[in-house]
Amino acid sequence: MKARSPEEYREQGERLGVLRKELPWQCEKRVLMSIKVEKDMSLFYVSSPKEKQTIADYLNEIAVTCPLLGTVTISDKNFEILEKKALKAIKFALDFRELTNFAHLVIFLTVIQYAKNWTRTEGGGFWAYISEQIGYKYSEPLYGILTQSVKKACEHYNRAFFKEANGDNSYYSTVLAHALAPRKSFFALCDFLLRFYKNNLDCLVYPDDPAIDRMTEVLRDRCKGATIEQDDDIRGNVNGIQAGVRALLTQRPVYMRTFLTGLLRKIDRLLSGDELSKKCMVSGSSRP
Repeated sequence: MKARSPEEYREQGERLGVLRKELPWQCEKRVLMSIKVEKDMSLFYVSSPKEKQTIADYLNEIAVTCPLLGTVTISDKNFEILEKKALKAIKFALDFRELTNFAHLVIFLTVIQYAKNWTRTEGGGFWAYISEQIGYKYSEPLYGILTQSVKKACEHYNRAFFKEANGDNSYYSTVLAHALAPRKSFFALCDFLLRFYKNNLDCLVYPDDPAIDRMTEVLRDRCKGATIEQDDDIRGNVNGIQAGVRALLTQRPVYMRTFLTGLLRKIDRLLSGDELSKKCMVSGSSRP
């Protein structure tokens, strides 16, 4: 069966209507998108093909339905297939042969999966680390293939590609943003939100609360260098938030407003005991 192109997936999504598909750990339900996010952070709901889905269908569907490509949990079996395809594409490119857009996507998704285990807070050594995961020593030709795939995949599938303040391409920030890596950076963001939840929202989350709009702006401004004194009623620093999440906050603020609201709602459910109650009901326990 011929793999469907991303354009075909988008056309199907447009017919069904644009939906906001929140991450599995953010919300149990899909709801209609109430705001228009940046174009490269849009998503479409697509039904699974009636026939058996190929790996190409699966990866194309990820590219169309997930604004942040690393938020999908890829099974070990599918990652093994993905990794083999990426290695084949890299070898092909090292022989000075041109890659297809799908091959660029395969390499980009593989790099994102590796980046999820990146632990350093600085970018030095990142591409050497990725090269090692692939089974190569770092080299300029390999770096060129990897970074070209990052940009080409983002361009073709209309996904977020980030630049430095001076206009230079930021392949590092782009990969980390899609992977929400390193974990310490994401945890630092959650710590900031927890403080905001307790100190500014009084432990109550209303999605349309103007306070969340202001908090999103404060986060963006602090990532650009503003100090706590400029908005001292919203506490918490951003020192632990690294390049990828910073790029999202500063360059995709509309999407991040929705994303941060989802995280706040998850925090609210966890601290209110709703999540624990559901687990108790599933396990058959009568304890709260």
